[in-house]
Amino acid sequence: MEDSLNLFIRYLEIEKGRSKNTLVAYKNDLGQFIAVLRKRIEGPLHPEDLSQELINIFHHWLNEKNYQPSTVNRKWSAVRSFIDFLNWEGLLTATNLLDNLDTQSVERSLPIVLSRDEIDRLIAAPTGKDNPLARRDAAILALMYFTGMRASDIVSLTLDELDLERGLVRSPWSPTSVISILSTIDPIRDYFFNGRPHLARVSEERALFLNPRGSGLTRQGLWLIVRRWVEKLDIGVKVTPHTLRHSLAKHLLDSGWSLKEVQQKLGLKSPNSIRIFLTQRDSSSEIG
Repeated sequence: MEDSLNLFIRYLEIEKGRSKNTLVAYKNDLGQFIAVLRKRIEGPLHPEDLSQELINIFHHWLNEKNYQPSTVNRKWSAVRSFIDFLNWEGLLTATNLLDNLDTQSVERSLPIVLSRDEIDRLIAAPTGKDNPLARRDAAILALMYFTGMRASDIVSLTLDELDLERGLVRSPWSPTSVISILSTIDPIRDYFFNGRPHLARVSEERALFLNPRGSGLTRQGLWLIVRRWVEKLDIGVKVTPHTLRHSLAKHLLDSGWSLKEVQQKLGLKSPNSIRIFLTQRDSSSEIG
């Protein structure tokens, strides 16, 4: 569970831009949450171990500590955000873990999503620019939206996992499966043949997406790529790599896909994390 917590803190730092003080508070509150649950199961704790029973245990423990309501509210906010993150990472099997608890009210903001027009503009922004970095960015933005891959999935892709001839790439949520990338094959081919060779410094580097130094792109580098193109378009909302994944989920549901179909598309163990989009009205006229 500590690995998942570290990944969440990194996500808050890089993709959400949280301050150091906020990160420390999250880490302390969630470290306490994990410690209480680990004592209960008397062994290693993993995300898939989380259950309604364990959440209830932490709930009762908090009540017994006689914390101020504001403190309880803060801790539950951290736990809820962490569980939402685990859902989006496809690491949970249980659903509705926090829905039935009599906790302090915590407002859950809807995930930011872009309209289809804004997605089209964002993906098209680097296209046609005659430099290797723009070609790379065009391939990344298209791949992230059309496949629903996370930032960590994109930066971990290697040349060996890409099949340009058949238009396939290794699935990040099922190592024995592949994902079709035919809908975004043109910018990927353009980057592969006309962009990456100008960035590569050594043949031993197998990362698909490279930075200007010829090394594999990092999550932070990917976050900066998304932010740079969003700022150029002046979209007007805070967009992170995860926003493209959120937007894809919303657009698929709006197009008539079932929860189960979107769950499979995004590699989620549970559809719970995307149910929120069923009640979110189309915001295409509000965002931008």
